[in-house]
Amino acid sequence: MVKDLLVNYKDYETEIEICKSFEHEMSVELAGKSKEMECLNKCIALLEDEEADIIKMLYFKHDSIKTVADKYGYTKSGMQYKRNKIVTKLSALFERASKYINAQILKSDRS
Repeated sequence: MVKDLLVNYKDYETEIEICKSFEHEMSVELAGKSKEMECLNKCIALLEDEEADIIKMLYFKHDSIKTVADKYGYTKSGMQYKRNKIVTKLSALFERASKYINAQILKSDRS
């Protein structure tokens, strides 16, 4: 799930902004993606600075692996390994955090 959110982040973000701009109600699926993206952003904020920057450069700015590797002094394969470790860490954080997000959604639905 985290990998999908990272890869498609800009597309989801654009779709959400279009709905807001035209004051159009988001579909249930898109509203769910919006909550997941909020959770993902909070989880990224919990990463170490370098880890968060790498994720942002690779997935939000779409910098190449080589560009990011050069910035941090890694080889291309070393950066791929580092990226995979960060995504695994982020997935674990997201899984833990999403339990709280889902609990908040259920609580607000009951109100």
